[in-house]
Amino acid sequence: MGRGGALASQYLMTEVDLLNRRLGECLGLVLGGSQPRFKWVKAEESFYYLRRDFTENFQQRCWADKIGPVWVLAGWRLPMCFDGQSARVMTESEWWNMHHGVIPYPANGHYSVYGESKQPPGRAPTAEVNANYVWALRRQMETTYQTQVLDGHTEMKLDQRQWDNRFFEMTANAEPALGNYNPGSRDSSVSYGGV
Repeated sequence: MGRGGALASQYLMTEVDLLNRRLGECLGLVLGGSQPRFKWVKAEESFYYLRRDFTENFQQRCWADKIGPVWVLAGWRLPMCFDGQSARVMTESEWWNMHHGVIPYPANGHYSVYGESKQPPGRAPTAEVNANYVWALRRQMETTYQTQVLDGHTEMKLDQRQWDNRFFEMTANAEPALGNYNPGSRDSSVSYGGV
């Protein structure tokens, strides 16, 4: 990379650092206030673990192999498990029993990538994109899961009602009543004229 590329990369990191600072100010900090709860990361520097079935060991994979070398939003998480209805932080021994020592225990948590937030190749996130994610994540964090599900059902019902109305408008006059295209003629149906 030439000198101009290094300067552009340094400038790009400065812009992304400012966006990450804004995410931290708006959505909170973690790790004793040293890191934002959500931040932009490069896919090629982010990893996940995968196994095809329970007989295989977990393998570390790079996000860039899945979504390309792009910028993507990541959220900080603790290792969690679910006991019936509630979630709790998983202990190191529980983690080891689940992953058999293949995946290191993230004692202080880890960043998990949201693949759907990937930016177009070669483009860093913008202040506008960042503000949209701040709005969406804040809204999500301020509501309960139950409220989010109910909102989703309400939106689905509204969408279905709108589709039904639109379908009716498109098809209401597409076929004459009783399929009678030529009143008074004898085709597959009977017309009674003025009776």
